Amino acid sequence: MSKIKPVNQGLRAATNSQSVHSIVEKVTSKSSVIINISGQRFVTSTTTLLKYPETRLGKLVQQPLNATAFTFEGDAEIFKEVLKFYITGDLHCPKNVCMSDFKNHLEFWGIDEKYISECCSGELAEERELEKQFKMFERRIQVTGPLHGYRRVRYNIWCFLTDPFGPDTKWKTASKIWAIIYILISLLCSIYIALFGIESLFQPENKESALNSSNNVMHENTTDNLDASCKRYAFLHYTETAKNLIFLNFGITMFFILEIFVRFVCCIEKRYFFKSLNCVDLVVSILEIGCFMFGQVLTYILIEETNIGKTPPGYCKLGLAFNILSLLVKQVSGLKVLLLTLYRSWREIILLVVLLMIAVLIFGPFVYYMDRNLQTYGEHKILDVPTAYWLVMVTMTTVGYGDVYPTTIAGYIIMVVVMTVGLMVTALPVAIIGGNFTLVYEYNDKRNKRLRALEERADNSSADSSVSTSLTDVDNDLDEVIVLEY
Repeated sequence: MSKIKPVNQGLRAATNSQSVHSIVEKVTSKSSVIINISGQRFVTSTTTLLKYPETRLGKLVQQPLNATAFTFEGDAEIFKEVLKFYITGDLHCPKNVCMSDFKNHLEFWGIDEKYISECCSGELAEERELEKQFKMFERRIQVTGPLHGYRRVRYNIWCFLTDPFGPDTKWKTASKIWAIIYILISLLCSIYIALFGIESLFQPENKESALNSSNNVMHENTTDNLDASCKRYAFLHYTETAKNLIFLNFGITMFFILEIFVRFVCCIEKRYFFKSLNCVDLVVSILEIGCFMFGQVLTYILIEETNIGKTPPGYCKLGLAFNILSLLVKQVSGLKVLLLTLYRSWREIILLVVLLMIAVLIFGPFVYYMDRNLQTYGEHKILDVPTAYWLVMVTMTTVGYGDVYPTTIAGYIIMVVVMTVGLMVTALPVAIIGGNFTLVYEYNDKRNKRLRALEERADNSSADSSVSTSLTDVDNDLDEVIVLEY
């Protein structure tokens, strides 16, 4: 919906001999005003419109150039509610009208949203809250001040590194390629962490010293005959990381350190940098430097017979998952819907956890003592109360691992009660979470369509920089008509 600008283009008189000023009469001399909305006419009085002089119609009847009739190209169904608002003071949204469209019409007519009745304001407040939450997940840096020279270059690099689909990103294709490379290197980091646990990729430092200086933990000449604990001790304390893994770790570490450094330098609003997940990347990078230096240097200088350096510094890179998540949230619509659903349902999630904990604390000891005291045969599976807690939890969540189970009839009866309570306890909050997911999904679909329509409208209106306003005689029954297109 475009804003109306009072321009003089397109003016034509009712007759060739009359001027524009001669056909316009003072509206105060008229008792009624005719409003034509896309061919449908509405008749009201100037007194009614002047009840709200701050609105568009109220301002029109107060202007020096006044007319007895106004014509607008718009939605007549919505205008019915607008006119009812002038008459009764109550503003309602039609049931078959999108709330966003209704809000845009109110903005055009100059009517504040506070006038919407309570029965309809709930939906508007819901959409406003959803839009606020979507923008929170898509949070982009708020630029203050002009962007010129070096500041503009820094901002362009920042958008390139962090927002491939952003409206201010100039090199969108290259930025998308960079995002793919970043994700692939992050996946390579996860592969490195997985490879660190494979013993065959490690080589012994000194096999003889490994077997003779372990403080009587190992007593054989080869590690083949050692038990599991001794083998693990030998692996942790007397092996060294393969050179290829060291080089891979060094390359990944340097990549992320340089990347976070460039992002920090190019961020033109440092407060925003520390308010987002970038601070997680910064902490991870600092830990990476410390772990790498400590593991590769200090171990061999100060702590020769320990394995502090063998702890994989790659574990620190697990924090990079947060940045990957923030990058994907901006681009993947489904992931955004899922995270926003969890964010909106945090109260229900807490309620679910609390209900499960209460049920576990109640039924756990009951299951344990009933099953133990009434057992007459077989092996006792529920060894202690914590084990009973575990049994109740996996039963209520319908997981049922089967590693622990009751062995008495009383235990079976109690577990049937636990299963029934678990179905009721988990069903109620989960249903609310599912409803939130449906709500967010539908709103996200409408929002994407609206944003695409706005982009298309912006592209189409780039050639037309202004909206024409014309004064014409479109109907013989009307003395004067103002035609406003929006």
